[in-house]
Amino acid sequence: MNLLQPIKRSFRRGSIHFAVLISFAVSAAHADLIVHWKLDEANGDYTSGGYVEQVSGNSINSKEMVTGTDVAEGQTGIAPDGGTSMAFTEGDPDTFINAGSVENNGDYVSGVAAAPYILGGNLTISVWFNTTSLSGEHIMFSNRFNSSAGILVGTRGGNILMDFGNTRAQYTPSPALETDKNYLIVVRQDPNGDTNFAWATNSNHRISLYDLDNEVWQHFDGTNQKNGLSLNEMSIGKFTNSGREWAGTIDDVRVYDHTLTQEDLDELTMAGSTAPLQITDIQVLPDNQVQLTWNSTQGAQYTVFWSTDGTDFDDNPGDPIDSDGDETTTVIIDSDDAPISTSPKLFFRVGRNAG
Repeated sequence: MNLLQPIKRSFRRGSIHFAVLISFAVSAAHADLIVHWKLDEANGDYTSGGYVEQVSGNSINSKEMVTGTDVAEGQTGIAPDGGTSMAFTEGDPDTFINAGSVENNGDYVSGVAAAPYILGGNLTISVWFNTTSLSGEHIMFSNRFNSSAGILVGTRGGNILMDFGNTRAQYTPSPALETDKNYLIVVRQDPNGDTNFAWATNSNHRISLYDLDNEVWQHFDGTNQKNGLSLNEMSIGKFTNSGREWAGTIDDVRVYDHTLTQEDLDELTMAGSTAPLQITDIQVLPDNQVQLTWNSTQGAQYTVFWSTDGTDFDDNPGDPIDSDGDETTTVIIDSDDAPISTSPKLFFRVGRNAG
């Protein structure tokens, strides 16, 4: 469970001061998201939000990022976020997205960056996809390729195709990839074993494939390369340097600057997982009660912690709280759960439980 620095919202009722930590426990699947292409259509065009790239909390309408004139927007979504996806046509040189670059100061720009941002250590790339062709080589995501900080993610003859800095590798799924089926591919890098994942002792990369229909993960050990990733002249739907266009649809492409856990990966596959875990509503009720509502994920469990000073939180909290659904969860805290009636000031935290 990751606990961020607290952002406090205060309420006063009588002589008791309630301070609730608003953005304190965020699932790692949403923290440190460097760039995010939702590939969603808005209002039938790109002019009212369109499908949006998000970089360090900023967003930009991506119409000017689309250089391929034959990309088909507004397709049925793949990622479980309620949005749409984009379709690409095999062999059509105008069916790709020029996904721009991130400069080393964090600015997002179109085209090529003179001084690009390079993720030199831990990182994660995730892409939702559906393919209409398993013959030949098709690329769903790539960057301005070079020997030290290049990457390529795609398929070749029904295999998963990866290239880390000119080190090519293929992985054969079992069950095999199928056409017209929805998948999530996640590429993780942990070159120094910082995460203590078992796989990181044998390989610097982990490739994970999720079958949305059957809700099953497959995992493959990657290479032992220790490459960075240059966020320069990125392309969605083709190999930046030489075509190999994607055949099918692509949705919700993300790049993180850290290595996601398996729990994070599971959260990406669940409806409602695109909203960060944070308290969205606070109500002070009669009879020394506080009502908290937070963004939640279907099937998850949460724990509420309390503190009288905002630093030392209760290490023996109450029972786990089941999610109310796939959007929000509401719970009422009373004097049996926290010293509401006796403490002049109280702080609350919410965390998602592992598993």
